Amino acid sequence: MRILLTGSSGWLGSALAPLLRGLGHDVTGLDPVLSAETRIVGSIADRDLVIDRVYDASRARDRLDFACRTSFADVLAALAAEDGS
Repeated sequence: MRILLTGSSGWLGSALAPLLRGLGHDVTGLDPVLSAETRIVGSIADRDLVIDRVYDASRARDRLDFACRTSFADVLAALAAEDGS
């Protein structure tokens, strides 16, 4: 499955991303903080970023598949959170 993982540089996201990849999933990490698991730096709340970077990047990887689908990910794992500071 194609999984968009928000909060990919956090404690849970940084542990979950490699586990999901190990199970054969295509994981795209999105987080405002750069990390080894973050492919796209930014916020899920930034609509333009999601359309330009996530949707278009996914389409470029597999155009035939996306001609038949309406979404850029099969699953959204929303692990993003405020740090409270």
